[in-house]
Formats: sequence, structure tokens, C-alpha cells
Amino acid sequence: MICLEKSVQDKLQNILSILQNKFQLVPKRVRAVDGSIKDNIKNCIVSQECKVSDYEIACSMSHVLAIKEAYEDGCRYALISEDDILLDPLHLLFEDFMKTLSGIHTENNIVQLVSFNGSDMIYPALKWKECNSSTGMYLISRKGMEEILNKLYDFKNNTINLSKFIKPVADIIIYESTKTV
Repeated sequence: MICLEKSVQDKLQNILSILQNKFQLVPKRVRAVDGSIKDNIKNCIVSQECKVSDYEIACSMSHVLAIKEAYEDGCRYALISEDDILLDPLHLLFEDFMKTLSGIHTENNIVQLVSFNGSDMIYPALKWKECNSSTGMYLISRKGMEEILNKLYDFKNNTINLSKFIKPVADIIIYESTKTV
């Protein structure tokens, strides 16, 4: 789970508890990059034409770093979510959700689980397109992690390169960098 240091701890503990107790997942907090501190985004390369705020760049960086951490931890799959996601729909429809996921072809490297269309809704196996925006929650395979890191992360220089994107927001850089359902 990606969250800022200053996130409300009670809310965070509640979400982590739900992930662990109701879904038998081993949750891990990943510290988000804080876009309000200019120095935090210095290790990110963006194009001169970049049309997004420091906060959006920080969000994108946070997702790349969460993927990097899951990859370095040796995870075969990672369920990555932001700290403001509502888990109630997933909890209520968990069995249907798991059936849908089991039918997804393994050649897909990432499954977008939340789409913003006025309110966050969980739609298993929704094909990503720019109008289905959100990186609120997604399931990513090891192969997907590797592809994203190979395209966006420079291990030698410890930098994230988003320069090929005019609009380097998290959902575009993540879902366009690997095969998505």
C-alpha cells in the first residue's frame, strides 16, 4: 500500500487490517514520494513538454518505487493500492472477484482493479484506456514488474525516467508500459 508519511495512521491501520484479516494478504506499507517537497522529485527525469504537477510526478514515482520494492522482495505477484482506496466493494464481492481473476489469461502482466468514473469502483479485468483512469489498485505479475522497471527505472543511477511521456501520470506510465488486461 502506497501512502504518505503524513497519512492518517488510524485509516492506514484499518486498511492494512482488512487486507490481512479478510483477504489473507501480507500487506506492506510503501512510503509515497511527497510532491510538496521539490527535492523529492529530483531523481525523476521528465520531458521539457511535461504537462503535470510535481504531485502527479511524485505519485508516478511512488508507483514505480512500489513495483521496484515488490520485485526486489521476490514477489511473483503484487497487489498495489493507494491509501485512499475503498475496500468495501471488494470485500462484499470477493468470491465473484476471485472467479473473475482466475479466468484472466496469464499472458496479461497487470490487471487494473479500480477505475475512476466519478467514484472509485472496482471492476475486475477492466481493459485499461485513458478514460478508465486510476492506479487506486492493480494486480501485477513479476513479468509486468520487470517490464515496467526495464522501461522506467535506471538501477545504475537510481533514477526514474518518465521523459518519453508528455503526461507522465501514474496510470499512463504503468498501464502503457506492459500488457494490461
